[in-house]
Amino acid sequence: MTEWLPKWKSNNWRTAKGTTPANLDLFLALDSVVTTLESENLTIGFWYIPREHNKIADRLAKAAASFDLHSPSPLVQPARQRHMMSAAAPDDPRILLVSLDTASPFDQLYQGLLGKLNTVAALDRATKPESVLQGLADQPPQAVLVTDSGIVQHRAVYAKLLDYVRGGGRLVFMGNFSTMTTTKDIDRLFQEAGLPWTHGAYQRTTVHRNDTEDTSSHTSLPPSYSQKAVFLAGVPDKDAWYLPKDSSHTESHVFYPVPITDQEQTPIALTNIGKGKLGYVGDVNGEEGSDAVVLAMCGLRDNA
Repeated sequence: MTEWLPKWKSNNWRTAKGTTPANLDLFLALDSVVTTLESENLTIGFWYIPREHNKIADRLAKAAASFDLHSPSPLVQPARQRHMMSAAAPDDPRILLVSLDTASPFDQLYQGLLGKLNTVAALDRATKPESVLQGLADQPPQAVLVTDSGIVQHRAVYAKLLDYVRGGGRLVFMGNFSTMTTTKDIDRLFQEAGLPWTHGAYQRTTVHRNDTEDTSSHTSLPPSYSQKAVFLAGVPDKDAWYLPKDSSHTESHVFYPVPITDQEQTPIALTNIGKGKLGYVGDVNGEEGSDAVVLAMCGLRDNA
């Protein structure tokens, strides 16, 4: 692991085969802790336990490795091939999922959210750049969800998505986007959108709804909930949907709780761009509270 981790990090968190490492969120958390401790001039070492001395853990690891993370979800179909078993009515709003990184395990990690979306909207999936452009041209969707880091490699597609937003559309970065996209690329994408947002802390804590004009209209949003997320810095208070409070602290089964001193960073943000809206959900585990956030940002609940 100590040999693989630096290589994955330098390769945009990809293995030598170009795939996403299993349990990426745990490796990102480990990397964040190691980086912090090393900045305090502490030397980090790992205790190596031979596999034969930890047979139970080895059996569990092998069982987990055999689980298929990449089987497609039955709830989402490629763009222009709507799922025939959808609970949504024919005239229900259309949501376009942009999933340009086919190695992302989004469908398996977000089955709960997909099920909720499927009951109130028609879900389409674009896995190729041309499918995204076609999906925007044929019938502009009510909202577009960017589920992974694949958009980073397709600047022209991102430019079209920003045009869609300026014309009145809704674009939300969510799912595996926050963990699979580098700090540099996250900052660049928001900069190209004309936003001051930048990559912030990676941590689990309890955040509280920031009652602004946007959030006050959504009764489905929980008043507070715990989430592990990639936070954003530089988000104006009016655009931050959830924020830490004085009572917020890091939540870990391994490390002692530490108070959250920077209470201006947010894991959830939505702002106006032109006639439309651009949002970000940094939650990496798909908490139930974040499901409500995504639905609200898509305009599928209350008066978004």
